[in-house]
Amino acid sequence: MSIMSDAPLLALPGGSILHLEVYLLWFVRRRRALSKKYEKEAITVLGNVEYNEQYVKSKILGPIAQMLRSTKNDLEADWASFSGGVGLPVDDDQIEVIQDGFFQAPQVMSRNRSLGVLLVSTAWILFTFFASLFVVQQIDRIDSFYQDENARLAWIIFWSVIGGVVPVVAFGGNFLRWKMYQRWVLHAGKKSKNTCARDDEEGGGYVQMS
Repeated sequence: MSIMSDAPLLALPGGSILHLEVYLLWFVRRRRALSKKYEKEAITVLGNVEYNEQYVKSKILGPIAQMLRSTKNDLEADWASFSGGVGLPVDDDQIEVIQDGFFQAPQVMSRNRSLGVLLVSTAWILFTFFASLFVVQQIDRIDSFYQDENARLAWIIFWSVIGGVVPVVAFGGNFLRWKMYQRWVLHAGKKSKNTCARDDEEGGGYVQMS
């Protein structure tokens, strides 16, 4: 009966590697998509200036900002919004600030660094699967010849580990980890009602997540 206990043990290392593969193929992609969405929809605030870069024909011009200035005239509103180039002459907003040479940052950032890890982990998963399958088959042969092994129980344990424990740990663990990460990113910076009320009384405040 000692041989029968080796079959599920051989599959467990493959399960941990499968957890890594699911993390690289699913969790990392979801995390990148969430980061891009967060960056795209977020508003960067520097003091009372809302920063917004202006791109014209792939050239970065001076950052155009919506600035809140107190109006001197007696208007309906206490504040008015003006647009101007930050750090540039008032009448010369379209001056090109930086003239850099060709930079291949997109090619560098798009390189898939996890491909080698995925190939090695896939090879290891296949090795552990076929090794454990070979052990169970040997148990079946020994049981049919000597009648001193429980081949049926060995197959039950094998398929329970391969079809139950390993997928639950790999996919369920990564799903739980993703939900915790998503909750931390989307909700960790929210203010409570008491904090908002105190900020209103004290003159406001600003929370920045990075």
